[in-house]
Amino acid sequence: MKIFILLLFFIGILNGRVFKFIVKNIEEDYEFKKLMVIFHPMYGNIEFEKNEFLIEILKPLEEKEIIFNYNFKNPLNEKIIVEIKDTNNILLFSNLYELKYKKEAKTPKFNFSKNFINFSLPKDGILKMKIFDISGRKVYSLEENFKKGEYKKDLSFLKPGNYFYEIHFDNKKYKGKFLILKEGER
Repeated sequence: MKIFILLLFFIGILNGRVFKFIVKNIEEDYEFKKLMVIFHPMYGNIEFEKNEFLIEILKPLEEKEIIFNYNFKNPLNEKIIVEIKDTNNILLFSNLYELKYKKEAKTPKFNFSKNFINFSLPKDGILKMKIFDISGRKVYSLEENFKKGEYKKDLSFLKPGNYFYEIHFDNKKYKGKFLILKEGER
């Protein structure tokens, strides 16, 4: 009897985190009636919404998605052991995963690279951006409502040169300068 787990990804959510993966029966001729998936934290730095899941009927080559929510109790990384057992309590699978503590950003981050501006916003809100050329003339303006997340805006319409930006978000002003290079320059 074999079982296979494919780790898909970790995603952060507003007040906690989600660990998501797929359990797949790779036996071509064996059907699992019930399986228990159990999560064991090694250091006790996280708490689970639920740390045991029952999977009913996993047919040959069938996949089941498992999602569990967790919160960090301490600002430390955590390792968890994921075990899968059958109804006779026989261990079919065990693996160690690391959950990294990532501090939630409280301020937006802006990064100009090549012909793009990359930015991440810690919450929903209206972002106002103005870009000025070296003479102080406004060459670009943006006012848009954004959701919390990461974004990338194309600035390839700007000619090579030095520019200044002024960004307003969450009643704060951010100012700086950046350089647009010709295609092929670094």
